[in-house]
Amino acid sequence: MIHALFRFVLLMMILSSTSVRSGWAATSIDSADAGPDSLAGPGVRAQDSLWLIGTRHLGSPYSDRCYNQRFQILRYEAAGWESRDFSEFIADRRDTTTFFVHGNRVDRSRAFSRGHEAYRAVVRHGDPAATVRFVIWSWPSDQVCGPRRDILTKAARTDSESYYLASVLSQMPDDSDVGLLGFSFGARIISGALHLIGGGSLSGRKLTSVAEPPHLWLRAVMMAAAMDNDWWLPYGCHHQAPVIAEELLVQFNSRDPALKLYPRIDRRRPQALGYRGIAGLGRLDPQRVQQQNVRCLVGKTHDVSRYFNSPTVMLRARQTLLPPHRPATTSDNDSLALQQQEPGCSPVAAVGAASDLGFPEFDEVE
Repeated sequence: MIHALFRFVLLMMILSSTSVRSGWAATSIDSADAGPDSLAGPGVRAQDSLWLIGTRHLGSPYSDRCYNQRFQILRYEAAGWESRDFSEFIADRRDTTTFFVHGNRVDRSRAFSRGHEAYRAVVRHGDPAATVRFVIWSWPSDQVCGPRRDILTKAARTDSESYYLASVLSQMPDDSDVGLLGFSFGARIISGALHLIGGGSLSGRKLTSVAEPPHLWLRAVMMAAAMDNDWWLPYGCHHQAPVIAEELLVQFNSRDPALKLYPRIDRRRPQALGYRGIAGLGRLDPQRVQQQNVRCLVGKTHDVSRYFNSPTVMLRARQTLLPPHRPATTSDNDSLALQQQEPGCSPVAAVGAASDLGFPEFDEVE
């Protein structure tokens, strides 16, 4: 009993980003002076723009309300983060817009630095001619008192965040090229947003202002996704996601110590998408949905930095996130990493190769 309790508490502690801070209260509003005055390390490329959209001050959404003017919108300039309005955000056109949605227990201060880390990982070794509008999605994931209460509260919040993200995506100009990168609960938020964009509903809410799905080029990368691995199947919770997205890449880690314990948070004992991979993979369109087991590249951890620092992981993610008409270039380091894959650890799992249980084949989990 004590051993089981310890393992459950371990899940609560690990199912987050590596940094755990008390930070600001989740109900406080994001403000321009909440972020750092400058970015550490390499800044923003001259042709790119860096934005932050904050929802930490918002409660549960209502389907009949417009939240454009209620989002906290900041843009990084030479002098630091400056407030902008929604119309300025929409007017900033680039070759592609990439959203990054962080995981659990990331306070507002950490959201800025974690988002910049994600930006550097995405554009590193990318096409220098491509222009990117990179958007950090800052949601209320500050630590809540009590490990079980913390994780259940954030899991419940993801539906609201999916709605907010979907409402932003639905107002982007037609034919916009959009990449979405999410880690842990951030991946769950992205999946839910795609489901809503496709006409689905979450917690009884739909995008009532959208008569038909917007004409966007949507591609998503799901790193260590903290969501059930059968939600993309017909009649699953997010079944519209693989229909509306042009491409979905699941990067799962069958050695992730946190997601291994994911079944313990629900009586149904679901498996995590970020641990087992996609259930019923053969029932999904192989041209749209692919997966990559990164256990050999990331190791036994639930740390987003390990994903960002792996050339092979980011090469595959970059190929999905960046526009197809501007393919990412392969650096010498990326090529070397691909050549040094451990035996039996293919960078991309064979689409459609599934076991009788509906789970993708992989080596025995520790």
